[in-house]
Amino acid sequence: MVKPRTNLTDIDGLRAIAVLGVVLFHLQVSGFAGGYVGVDIFFVISGFLITGILKDQLISGEFSFGAFYGRRVRRLFPAILATVFATTLAALFVLQPLELEAFAKSGVAAIASGANILFYLEAGYWDADSALKPLLHLWSLGVEEQFYLLWPALLWLLFRSCRPSSNAYITTLVALLLLSFGLSVYFTDRDQPAAFYLLPFRAWQFCLGAVALELWQRLHISLFSQQLVRSAGLALCCIGFVVLEDGSSFPGWQALIPSIGAALVLVAANADEPSPLLSNRPARWVGQISFSLYLAHWPPIALLSSWYLTPLTTPSRLALAAIITLATLVLYYGVERRFYQRHSYQSDNGRLTVYGSIVIAVLLAACLTFIAFQPARFGYQEVQLDAAAIKHYKRERDSLIDAGCRIDQLDDPSRCPASLVEPILVFGNSHEKDAFNFLTTALPASRSPSIVYFGGVGGCGKMTPEGVFTREEDWVVAASDSCQKRIDALWESLESVEWSMVLYSSKSPFARNKTDILHILQTIKTRQPSVKIALMGGLISTTRECAFFINRFGNSRACIRPGALSKYYADPKNDGGAVYYEDFMALGDLYIDKAGLVCTSPVDVQSCETETPEGHPMFVDRHHLTLPYAQLLGRRYLERYPDWYRDLTAK
Repeated sequence: MVKPRTNLTDIDGLRAIAVLGVVLFHLQVSGFAGGYVGVDIFFVISGFLITGILKDQLISGEFSFGAFYGRRVRRLFPAILATVFATTLAALFVLQPLELEAFAKSGVAAIASGANILFYLEAGYWDADSALKPLLHLWSLGVEEQFYLLWPALLWLLFRSCRPSSNAYITTLVALLLLSFGLSVYFTDRDQPAAFYLLPFRAWQFCLGAVALELWQRLHISLFSQQLVRSAGLALCCIGFVVLEDGSSFPGWQALIPSIGAALVLVAANADEPSPLLSNRPARWVGQISFSLYLAHWPPIALLSSWYLTPLTTPSRLALAAIITLATLVLYYGVERRFYQRHSYQSDNGRLTVYGSIVIAVLLAACLTFIAFQPARFGYQEVQLDAAAIKHYKRERDSLIDAGCRIDQLDDPSRCPASLVEPILVFGNSHEKDAFNFLTTALPASRSPSIVYFGGVGGCGKMTPEGVFTREEDWVVAASDSCQKRIDALWESLESVEWSMVLYSSKSPFARNKTDILHILQTIKTRQPSVKIALMGGLISTTRECAFFINRFGNSRACIRPGALSKYYADPKNDGGAVYYEDFMALGDLYIDKAGLVCTSPVDVQSCETETPEGHPMFVDRHHLTLPYAQLLGRRYLERYPDWYRDLTAK
């Protein structure tokens, strides 16, 4: 006998656990390093509840796409729009123009139910800058809204071909679950942001909720068994909060822990004998306000982090907790409860809320679009580097290398010379561009070697302790096709091109995760013993974009002030992560000390020049040199060592 769907108060308690885990994680409370998995619990709950609603309506013949989508709009959009609007008002005063531009784009994406897609394209939940995105948390609502858009049609088609009580229905749900989960595991190792943000790789959690619904309706287990299953589920959820610290490998297999935990709690839910832990009055109340709490909790944390330069402290956490509580109560009682009541879509007020939400959404999106195009006009902060200037420096940094010869274009006469002269290969991660720009002024006028660049190893695979490549016999294999094409071209060039020099550049060039780079350079040296290996050291990195500190304090020296400086790389031998220093130096024929060119002391970062004589900053992001500054280093090196290239190649 199939149990009829009923009000399960345990679900409110499960929601409370999920949302508190997320909030405590974002407040950086000790012991909740994995609190972000509360979102996974929400996904399973949504699959359970929405499938139940749709299933009942489809069976009874009362289902209507219009009514379903109308209820979803009424349920979600008033609170979401209020959150975006209130956060926008605060952001105008707190954020700098470039940050405000990014914020406005995220606001438009959130209104259009596509925040997850935007943040995937920006690739940033685990980036340091993710802590500065006030609407980042709306990515999960983007996933949910896309699920709400597609799931009704899928169930409608499924119910037309099989009965909801049939094995075919269950088999289809399980097949969808396994397909999505398999894709999630596969892409977590190859494109983790996609697996984290996008619906195809999260759909299995909603399907798991749907399967949990079928088990709940069909299984009739004893009260003791229910308590046992529920306890196991709660334990898994709590384990996820504590042990899943490294989000860079999430979701993948790790997402099974909170997801199965949530599913077990749902399967064991009992309307007549609810859990004292989950169905007590405080737990139920937190669960009932969980949507508003989730919406309200993150913007204050992100905006405070954007304004202040120090990590969260206990007093600041307590202050934030008070602000979040107040904002949640205002949002819940002032917006969510006022505009949403179950089964109210058919009323005039219900339709008015839906149509009004759509109109307000369009108007708010239009305002945010204007802000995105002219952030300096709408923001209240006066800055030294506006959004246009920062973008110019970033584009300018790429301008020379983008017009250059890449390793896989050696046969393209429009990009590479037909005959290479004393060819130099520039190789590295994102700092490869700095080395390329450095060479444009560091090479003597009497020599005109052909400069070829690899294209950076950053997109070649997931970063592991050994690097981004997989070692295979004498060479390496890349995870991406585009990088594999370049690494194959490099291998082939060892037969067709007689390289005069390879210049390797990285922020931390000798770190543990450079094992694969060391192997590549060793192989090049083995295949071409006459090639000279030049190693370029690091310089400086900051805790936030240097442009932020320039704008906050009015000059580039602010980028090396306490609180702004992340690391000074003047002494690579004593860099804590430089485990391969000796190996690289034994292989290299030349070490180019960037810090020695612009800093007078290897131990005092305050001795460094933070801009060119013309006033161009060393960088506007966290550590990639601007073109003028990289070329300043090149000129300094040539002035100090005018015969460096001749002496190196003559060895």
